[in-house]
Amino acid sequence: MNVKKLLAALAALTMALSLAACGGNDESHGEADGNNTNFAAEADNDSNDETTTKEKKKDKDKDTGSEENFEVVDAAAEDFEYQYDVVMKGVKITNYLGTEKAIRVPSDIDGDPVIEFCLSEGSDLTYVELPDTVLTLSEDTFKGCRTLEGVKLPNSISSIPQNAFADCSSLKSIVIPEGVTSVKYSAFIGCSALKDVTLPETLTAIEYREFADCDALESIVIPGSVKIIGESAFEECESLKSVVICEGVEEIYASAFKGCGSLESIEFPSSLRVLKESVFEDCVSLTDIVIPEGEVYKDFSEAFIFRNCINLTSVTFPEKVSTIGGFMFLECEKLEQVNMPKNLFEIGAGAFEDCKALKKLELPDSTKKIGDEAFDDCISLRELVLPDNFDEFGSEPKDSFDGCDALTVTYKGNEYNYSNWDDLKNALDEK
Repeated sequence: MNVKKLLAALAALTMALSLAACGGNDESHGEADGNNTNFAAEADNDSNDETTTKEKKKDKDKDTGSEENFEVVDAAAEDFEYQYDVVMKGVKITNYLGTEKAIRVPSDIDGDPVIEFCLSEGSDLTYVELPDTVLTLSEDTFKGCRTLEGVKLPNSISSIPQNAFADCSSLKSIVIPEGVTSVKYSAFIGCSALKDVTLPETLTAIEYREFADCDALESIVIPGSVKIIGESAFEECESLKSVVICEGVEEIYASAFKGCGSLESIEFPSSLRVLKESVFEDCVSLTDIVIPEGEVYKDFSEAFIFRNCINLTSVTFPEKVSTIGGFMFLECEKLEQVNMPKNLFEIGAGAFEDCKALKKLELPDSTKKIGDEAFDDCISLRELVLPDNFDEFGSEPKDSFDGCDALTVTYKGNEYNYSNWDDLKNALDEK
């Protein structure tokens, strides 16, 4: 089979400027501005204004990993290292040995369909297009292919294996095709240039560290077909500014967005029922959180969920939350307003420790317990009213309000402060 060079594409396709919103029908996705890539001249018989518009669109496509930016060739069968899979009755490609940089993989070799694909770590290919005969990607498919900028995945696959694109540090965009239900752990970890990700509405989970350390990723829309966002899924995605979590997502596991220092906004669905430990810890750009009401019970009892979100100023809980987890808002030094849930039962240990801007809290009548260190060093806290049916502190009142020298606590019409916490303890013991 001879190598057949294709003509370079003459025009860059117009791409949408942002990810499609939840449930949208627009299949295009946003691309980043580029700086240095040269494009083929674009033929234009229209007005100068239209020419200018097209040039702007080309500029937006300069830094993408789409086919239009490569001179893609049909790779020759003899350029591949492969083996025959007797069970699947087809060819499994295990490496590319040719000299081309951007290739279209053949759909068959010597009449046998290409059903599985993999490259050796360190391949210098820049672009790969896979045929729809491919049913399986091997584990570590493109791992360590540091020059790889773009991949066109076939619609025939149903999963992406673990470490499939790990450390592909030049990969700029990826469209995961509809029909893919599973993307295994660490699939895109360390893809430091990855700016644009489109997830299919068939995906059921985002697994452990799937997009961790994707430093260039700026936004993500998570479809409602996803039920679980796995542990550390987007941890340390330093440029991630916007996250839209569509209706249907139920659980977000530990450290999923930890260290996303640019994250400014996040949209929660009413279907969300569980936030695990440290989910948004160190998200220093978050300013406000609103968790919507829903029919399901909300379990936010885990620790450190919003720890060190130093610019967080307000939080609104849905009514069905019964526990505010331990150290949930530790070191949220600008937190001023907290709208407590009406069904609140317990405030965990250290929940609001070092919330230096917090001045007043209104506890609902359902509140029964406040843990040790819950309000330690809340130096601006002035007023707290305990409901008449309040039961207990973790140990003693003074251990929940250490450093709150300006605080007055009202219980059954009587006022208490740092000078007489023991009297408050006695009042509760006598209840």
